[in-house]
Amino acid sequence: MNINLGRLDIIARFIVGLGSIAVGVYMAFAMSNVYGLALAFVGGILTITGLMKWCPMYAIFGLRSCPLDATERR
Repeated sequence: MNINLGRLDIIARFIVGLGSIAVGVYMAFAMSNVYGLALAFVGGILTITGLMKWCPMYAIFGLRSCPLDATERR
C-alpha cells in the first residue's frame, strides 16, 4: 500500500473528518437525528484515510496528490 495522499490532502481530511464526527455525534444524540450517524461515519472514514495516508478511491482511479519520489521519476 503506497502513500497516495499529499500533505495538504491529509491535513484537510483529518480536520474535516474530526469536525464531521463532532457535528454528527451532536446531531445524532442531541437532536435524535439519523443523518448525524451518517455524517459521523463519513467523518470517521475521512479521518482514517488521513491517518493512513492512503485513499482507496484514489487507488482505484489511479490518482495521487503526493509528489513523486526521486526513484519513481523517469
